[in-house]
Amino acid sequence: MARLPRPYIGWGIAVMAALILTQLSFASTLAMMPARDALATPRDGSSLCDCLVGSWVHSWEEDTDEVTVYRPTGYPFSPGRGREGYEFLSGGSLIYHGIGPADASTSEPGRWEEVAPYQVAITIEQPDGSGVSRELGIVSCDAERLEVRNGSR
Repeated sequence: MARLPRPYIGWGIAVMAALILTQLSFASTLAMMPARDALATPRDGSSLCDCLVGSWVHSWEEDTDEVTVYRPTGYPFSPGRGREGYEFLSGGSLIYHGIGPADASTSEPGRWEEVAPYQVAITIEQPDGSGVSRELGIVSCDAERLEVRNGSR
């Protein structure tokens, strides 16, 4: 078996340490987010807005060709790469939790509103002051799972 020169081994250890710290940082960020409560469960007569309020994390393991799946904060995800997510706050505020350079987590404020049945418009504010707008087509939403139509993220 060939041996790598010492500088490459040190670099590899540094990269692994950075990835582990990033995962721990994101996990602690998620742990500090408010937990979803029973009020987010849709009931007869409740609105999509009631269901969306809370923190949703991308569950890429469950994605299909048709939908992107999000789970509430606190869901027991398998260890893996970084995860993006949305924190929908009552009153139309939003925090987008993204994945930045070297898999570090990022948080960017924004706004959201229901623009049509099962259709949510979001705007994520960028550090340069501009905004990125998206529309999310909601396929289903309950207290344990949010499904967004692919192509609408």
